[in-house]
Amino acid sequence: AKKDVADEKTVWFHGFETEILGELCNVDIWFLDNETIAKALDFSQNIKQILLANPAKKEIVLNIKQSLISNKQYSFDKFSSMDVYKAVFEDNISSYEEFIRKYEWFNG
Repeated sequence: AKKDVADEKTVWFHGFETEILGELCNVDIWFLDNETIAKALDFSQNIKQILLANPAKKEIVLNIKQSLISNKQYSFDKFSSMDVYKAVFEDNISSYEEFIRKYEWFNG
């Protein structure tokens, strides 16, 4: 498991990939306190509302994640799902190229 800090609280994360019925699946397990869980649920509900209003955002997220995976940039020590979600849903990023430009300091 990986130790992380979210909102100045220590949280634990364990993630792995596995194959299920011939499909590669990503599994994330978080160990959080109740307050952090409530915030995560609110964040998830907000994403759901955004996707209902703009279904194309789902494809943008999937395309950016796939490009990150293809370029070996999607891992514990590189970019995460949350980086992609925040870029797409908060910063209105719409492509892998825009995402990389936003994070060019990381690649530098």
